[in-house]
Amino acid sequence: MIDIYKVEDMIEPERVWGINLGITSSCFSITGIQIEGINGAEKIKGAQIGGLNEAGEVKGIQIGVIGNVAEKIKGAQIGLMNLADEVRGIQIGIINWAKDLRGVQIGLINKTDLRFLPIINVQF
Repeated sequence: MIDIYKVEDMIEPERVWGINLGITSSCFSITGIQIEGINGAEKIKGAQIGGLNEAGEVKGIQIGVIGNVAEKIKGAQIGLMNLADEVRGIQIGIINWAKDLRGVQIGLINKTDLRFLPIINVQF
């Protein structure tokens, strides 16, 4: 299933299985890929790709030109700025911030509640 939305439609589907394409959208659950300029979802199983991504829980990958924001991520965040409460995986960007990290941060600024390290931060 491919969902294509325009900004003026302001459609917010409950669940998407497959590919969610458009300029901007928000939905509760995505199993598949969300590709938008600005993405929003409560639960992602798969990939969220766009200019700016926001999600509650991610099992997969967030790739954002500007950045990524998630409450919990199991997988990877790749973007200029990556923010998450809980990371189980990897963050790659200029600025990486996680309250609770079990994984790796690679970037200029890597911050967790426990420490700040430039270039690389590893916590398990």
